[in-house]
Amino acid sequence: WLPGLATPENLVGWSVAATILIFLLSWLIGLLAAYANISLGQRMTYDLAGDVFAKLQQLSLHFHARKSVGDNIRRVTGDCGCASVIVKDALLPIFSSIISLAAMFSILWGIDAVLALLSLTVAPYMMFVLWRYARPMMDWSYEQQEAEGRIYEVVEQAFAAIPVVQAFGREEFNNQRFAQTTRGCIAATLALT
Repeated sequence: WLPGLATPENLVGWSVAATILIFLLSWLIGLLAAYANISLGQRMTYDLAGDVFAKLQQLSLHFHARKSVGDNIRRVTGDCGCASVIVKDALLPIFSSIISLAAMFSILWGIDAVLALLSLTVAPYMMFVLWRYARPMMDWSYEQQEAEGRIYEVVEQAFAAIPVVQAFGREEFNNQRFAQTTRGCIAATLALT
């Protein structure tokens, strides 16, 4: 089917050309996927950040008196990236996994129906484990996010009052507060992990 004589040299040449073409195509597809992921992810993040920023500006002074500026900054700059992570790193892999599982199940059904049904017996156990650990994981995640918010709060307070901090030599005190806050964040992240 290939042009040229069916000699070993020609076949090697076609194999090398096909390998290079497959490599270039896979590289191009990877590049396009990365570009699409970044474009979609950044657009989602910044659109959500704009919405959160607009909403925070509309909230009452009572709300702003209870919440620190650092926590609000973290909500706008940090938390908004979660939407992109959820879509790109959770929903799309779940969707592709469901398709893969359905394809494998249909193939296994064609080979041996009893074995296919037997393979489904792990599903209730998996659902029980998910149900059992989902709530504690969400609670630990919330604690970890609150700890990150405290880091933003310490930084915001120190920089907002930098003339006072320098005038009274409170740099070391703020360094210790920052170190203590980051230790708390690390502990919360380890607990979540």
